[in-house]
Amino acid sequence: MNLESLPKYFSPKSMMPGAVPCGITSDTLTITDVMASLGLLTAKAAVGIELYLAKAGVLSSENIIAYIRQLAEQRAERHGALRKMEKGKRSKFLDTMARYVFRDYSLSAASLVTCSSCHGAKLIDAEVFTNKVTYPDGKPP
Repeated sequence: MNLESLPKYFSPKSMMPGAVPCGITSDTLTITDVMASLGLLTAKAAVGIELYLAKAGVLSSENIIAYIRQLAEQRAERHGALRKMEKGKRSKFLDTMARYVFRDYSLSAASLVTCSSCHGAKLIDAEVFTNKVTYPDGKPP
């Protein structure tokens, strides 16, 4: 089973939980097999699987962002620069960093993101100011 096929088990095609589609073989994974393997995977690598499921849209991204922030808060005491920050600024910084970590993980090279500078117009208007100096004989000294 590929990790990429996992989200389809969270959106069933039938309203009956035990419904089995026609034409499957006995060696096909059932929903019970998938959920058991997901439980084992969660026990071994909870952060990774929760990140992937939040990226796929199965879980809420706020839960994993809060977990990343909690991990960052626990490890912040190890770093001198973070220890020196006042508590309010450090909390805001760690929250921003946790959101960035999830956003960086969930975006791929194929993701389309609207530019915050041009808002998708692909053009930024800018005023250019140039100082021109003229010399009496046309040449600089």
